Order: sequence, then structure tokens, then C-alpha cells
Amino acid sequence: EAMLCQRNAYAQSAVIGASVFQLGSGADAAQKEVRKLVSAVLHQLGAH
Repeated sequence: EAMLCQRNAYAQSAVIGASVFQLGSGADAAQKEVRKLVSAVLHQLGAH
């Protein structure tokens, strides 16, 4: 099951106009959630 939690990294990335992947290792948990969500979406689309 893929879900996004409420994390500071998402708010920080919005403030600086970047993605959680540009925040570095401090956003590891958020990066993992996003990867999992992308994988789930691709699976639903039959592209994974």
C-alpha cells in the first residue's frame, strides 16, 4: 500500500520550489514514500 504521510520535507520542498529528492538525505523517508507511490501508480497503469 502506497501512501504519503504528513512530513516536513513536503512543506520544505514546496517553499523552495523543489522536490523532496533535492532536499538530500534529510528527506529519505519522504523520498521512499514518493518512490513507493510512483511504483504503485505505474503498476496500476500496467507500465511496471
